[in-house]
Amino acid sequence: MRGEFVQILFHLNLHNDGKRPLRLVGVQLTSLDGEGGLLSRVELGEALLRRELRPVAWIVMRDRQSIAAAHRYRGLFRRARGNTIIGVGESTSLTHQLQITRPSVVPHRIRCVVAYDGGKASAELPVRIHRQRAAMTLPVAGRWWVMAGHRFDEYHSMAILSSQNFAYDLGVLGTGQATCDGDPTRNESYHANGKPILAVADGEVVAVHDGVSENTPVGVRPAWQELLRRPLDLAGNHVVVRHGSGEYTAYIHLRPDLKVERGQKVKRGQVLGLCGNSGNSLETHLHFQLQDGPDLLTANGLPVRFGDFTIHLAHLRIYVSADRPMPLPVRLVVEPGRAEGAVDLLKMLP
Repeated sequence: MRGEFVQILFHLNLHNDGKRPLRLVGVQLTSLDGEGGLLSRVELGEALLRRELRPVAWIVMRDRQSIAAAHRYRGLFRRARGNTIIGVGESTSLTHQLQITRPSVVPHRIRCVVAYDGGKASAELPVRIHRQRAAMTLPVAGRWWVMAGHRFDEYHSMAILSSQNFAYDLGVLGTGQATCDGDPTRNESYHANGKPILAVADGEVVAVHDGVSENTPVGVRPAWQELLRRPLDLAGNHVVVRHGSGEYTAYIHLRPDLKVERGQKVKRGQVLGLCGNSGNSLETHLHFQLQDGPDLLTANGLPVRFGDFTIHLAHLRIYVSADRPMPLPVRLVVEPGRAEGAVDLLKMLP
């Protein structure tokens, strides 16, 4: 369907249960419709696998004990870059390969074929579909830079906290295309500092975590011992809003002194707090995510689409309407509403 976007998240764990080491030479991912018809195909060659293979995501951060284990042992399970060999009894992971397509039929299954020296292995997996129910606008006012998203090569998709699988980080660029001016160790130097963070849709506040000091100097994060004592401090000051039908939005790393309380009804565009640098944060920015529950430590992340905003691409201004929402474009500047001179996205599509 013209203007419709479907996100498919791949997380492949590969295990060698044979009697000799195996060298991976390629991975083929094919999306199929309900009758087995071909919709799209992705070929991942050996050169890409050398860069992107990771250790198996063996920890799920859901409690204090696993937070401590993650901080203590994560470094010991790093996989050497450029290595496509899986030893006997070992595993590797191609973590969160994200593909965006516009098929006429939503895919039902993914066929995965892994080629290695000496043969192939294959499997077919069902696709879990999330159809976003709440219409959402940007959680910010003015122009913001999409610092990071959840592509397979970005840290949100590599993390052990499953609620942030589809998260975005947003910051503000200055005239020099930098997020700060002046002393980079001071929170006040960052253009996003203190800017209002807005509810993306009507809902009810179901979680508020306040009173966490901002990281000073910038770049110094809490030690794992502190996070073990207070796991929710990982997200710093944050707000979670329920929008109904199993959709919750989380606004993370805010300044202390949030503007809402638990149980409060909020409207789209209402100020929830101010952008800050609290929790597991390296600089002032907004971390935003959609998830299927109120608890950051146990919820699963959901893909999110926004409408009624403008994308700034070099000299072009592209408008995304509310009735044809889409994911945010990473490394580009966006702003809510229709900017002057913006061209409709649908008019640019074939």
